[in-house]
Amino acid sequence: MLLTELMPLLPEANQSRNGEVVSICPVNEKHGRSFRARVMPGGELDYWCTVGCTRVELLYAIQQAKLRKAGDALVTARMNAVKAGPVRWLWPGVIPLGKVTMLAGDPGLGKSLVALDVAARVTTGSAWPAGGAACERGTVLLLSAEDDLADTVRPRLDAAGGNAEYMTAVQAIKLVGDKNELAVDLSRDLPSLAKMAKRVTDIRLIVIDPISAYLGGNSSLHGVMRPLAKMASESGAAVLCVHHLGKKAQSNPLYRLQGSVAFAAAARQVLAVAADPDDRQRRLMLPVKSNLSADNIGGLAYRVAVAEGAAAPRVAWESEPVEERVAEVMAPRREYRVSRLDEAEVFLHEALADGEEHAAEAINAEAAKRGINKMTLWRAGKTVGVRIRREPGRGVYLWQARAEEPRSSEPVIAKT
Repeated sequence: MLLTELMPLLPEANQSRNGEVVSICPVNEKHGRSFRARVMPGGELDYWCTVGCTRVELLYAIQQAKLRKAGDALVTARMNAVKAGPVRWLWPGVIPLGKVTMLAGDPGLGKSLVALDVAARVTTGSAWPAGGAACERGTVLLLSAEDDLADTVRPRLDAAGGNAEYMTAVQAIKLVGDKNELAVDLSRDLPSLAKMAKRVTDIRLIVIDPISAYLGGNSSLHGVMRPLAKMASESGAAVLCVHHLGKKAQSNPLYRLQGSVAFAAAARQVLAVAADPDDRQRRLMLPVKSNLSADNIGGLAYRVAVAEGAAAPRVAWESEPVEERVAEVMAPRREYRVSRLDEAEVFLHEALADGEEHAAEAINAEAAKRGINKMTLWRAGKTVGVRIRREPGRGVYLWQARAEEPRSSEPVIAKT
């Protein structure tokens, strides 16, 4: 970019006698006139911020200013010019082509393995689980932020029977004018990803795992999901986004999608992965939302298995669909937890059940073995209604269950 091209993009820019351009910082106007730019002896354009904005932040701000300078216009389409057509499917009833599908679940349930299993089938044109038809073979683009390509992704792809020749991993991006490799940020780099997707003629699937790792500071997704859906539509590929569920219990799994309901709203299909409540080693992949298919195949079950001699785990699908409903499987479950006070009350009922007097020292010693301290035992005695008597001449306290009702709120100490 020439200096003359840069100046119109900067707020209140002017050029000093020595040729240096000064303007208000394009990243943050509160920084004032802290932006500087000049042409180096070799002809290269150099720019910086005296307050401390990074070169990447400045470059991104300049690129956004260039887009705004081009002007805005509403994009419209007359419906008589729109050619109607059916929804195309990568995995019939499960993952549509040209749309965004969300695969969500709690950590440790094998979401990444499921995504790689889907990818492996696409790279080989294999049949879908539960008696499904063979899919059309094509190229897969993979964005994997949490797993190492060499020791995790490739072994898992091999274990799933995939063809590595048909998979390309997107690892980083180099911005124009910057020699460093940067982590992919979809709020900034979606245009580059979309261009790559268009160049791959046989692209069938784009996996983003997890999507939250590629949002930069835009975790709300408002600036990402619409361009992501547009990329899917224009490339014709299915976009499968792996996402974590929030910890907060909700009756509706859609509201557990971390970050924003925009995740679920923008995706045409949402699939949830959950553990079977009756078999914690069995996993269920269940439809949560389907805007496109009236004939959904329902849920599927799988286990994470490691074949003999294999270097990595794989997904072992069950041969038949399942009838479990996601609302029932993922419904919040309240577990009753017994407190120390509860334990102390039960202990006193048992220890004094015979109605006889027992030495307090012996009662305290047995309670200590069960992790119940003296203060908790005394509080339990108030609730249970323990009669405490001091034996004359010995200074020994004796405990006895009271037979009469109602119980007192304080232990009864007999006078002797």
